[in-house]
Amino acid sequence: MTYVITERCIDVKDGACVEVCPVDCIHASDDDRMLHIDPVECIDCGACVDPCPVDAIYAEEDVPPDQRAYTEVNRVYFQDAAAARREIERLHPQAGAETHLTGTCARTDGAVVEPGAGSETVAPGHG
Repeated sequence: MTYVITERCIDVKDGACVEVCPVDCIHASDDDRMLHIDPVECIDCGACVDPCPVDAIYAEEDVPPDQRAYTEVNRVYFQDAAAARREIERLHPQAGAETHLTGTCARTDGAVVEPGAGSETVAPGHG
C-alpha cells in the first residue's frame, strides 16, 4: 500500500504534505502541475493526508473511483515523468489549452472552433 495524490492537487501544489513527510517521498519539479508520492519510498504513515488543504491525498485502497487513474500517474511519474505529465494533461487539460477532436477543436472554455476557421471563429451556440 501507498498513498496517492489525486486530481485536486493539479495546479495547486501547496506543499504542506512535503513539509510533514518523514521520508521525503513527495516530489515534483517546476514543470509538474501536481505533486507525486513515490510508492517505493512511501512508508504508509499517512502524515501527508491531513495537512493537504485540498484533500487530494488518499491511501491507495481508498482512492475514489473517479480518481483511480492518478494511482497509475503517481507510479509512472517515477519511471517516466514526461509520460506522467502527458497523462495528467489528457485527464485534466490546462485552462486555455485546446483539445483537438476529429472535425472540431474544443477549447477548455467550452467554445468549439470549426475546422479551417480562424481562432476568432466560434461555432454557433458555443460561445
